Amino acid sequence: MTKRQIGKKIRDARELRGYTQRDVARMIHVSQGTVAAWEQGLHAPDLMKLANIFRELGRFL
Repeated sequence: MTKRQIGKKIRDARELRGYTQRDVARMIHVSQGTVAAWEQGLHAPDLMKLANIFRELGRFL
């Protein structure tokens, strides 16, 4: 899976839950800019952050 595909899944799951990037950033203790970079496919979260994202948004990923 590419960084862009991962970012799209994160964005889609976030939007389904009605969360902002800032909401997700606060939940997993990163900056809003980091979430934005993931969603744009510029970077991908490390495994620990990915586990945290799954915990918060899991059923929508």
